[in-house]
Amino acid sequence: MLVRVLIERHIKEGHESEAADKILEMRKQATTFPGYVSGETLADTADPSTVIIVSTWHSREEWQKWDESPSHRASAKSLEPLLDGPAPVRTFVNPWDALLDSQRARLGGRPPS
Repeated sequence: MLVRVLIERHIKEGHESEAADKILEMRKQATTFPGYVSGETLADTADPSTVIIVSTWHSREEWQKWDESPSHRASAKSLEPLLDGPAPVRTFVNPWDALLDSQRARLGGRPPS
């Protein structure tokens, strides 16, 4: 089941360009990792120093492997000095996908009729 990961980052004033470069590099790394589907970065229109990184993965487990990978850990650590505080991470699934998966499992893998 697809999972969407939302990471909220607050960039220190004067570090927007450097942070954007690092975030873009992290996305490039993610695109080569198994399970990555897509990603985008959104800036808050009221506060451009706040960005939300949205990435989609085939499963939460695949995202966790990426999050725990040495390459990602190193990149995330290099971004930390440019941020105002920790970056909350939240994961989401489409509840209807979960319901359909449950129904398929109950029907032995067949789609519900």
